[in-house]
Amino acid sequence: MKNWKNSSPDRVWHVLYDVVASILQNAGRKYEAGRGDWYVVEEDTGQEMQQVELLNLDLLRPALVRSLQAALVAHPDWVISVRVEGSDGERRIGMGLMICSDKIVDDLRREFLPGKFREMRFE
Repeated sequence: MKNWKNSSPDRVWHVLYDVVASILQNAGRKYEAGRGDWYVVEEDTGQEMQQVELLNLDLLRPALVRSLQAALVAHPDWVISVRVEGSDGERRIGMGLMICSDKIVDDLRREFLPGKFREMRFE
């Protein structure tokens, strides 16, 4: 993130933004100019949360989720929200994961995901 040292929002937000973006950068391409695999919301909303959107479902892997969870060890009060979309054939269905330092809240509606993701579990 550019010029974060000159802004007033929470320093931890910026540190985690950079860590999350780095983890995702190793997994795929940042969404820019209408293309890419992932996006980290670039707004500090005042919540102790980083918000991630996975635009490429192939990034939805236990190893990636564990890496994001490991980023929270030093910041146990923070959460990483991961949003993904599935489809019922006619519309997009929003769902995701809430990653905490000590647990993962899995709110994936597997009936709207492609078959290879239906058995995947995050604990």
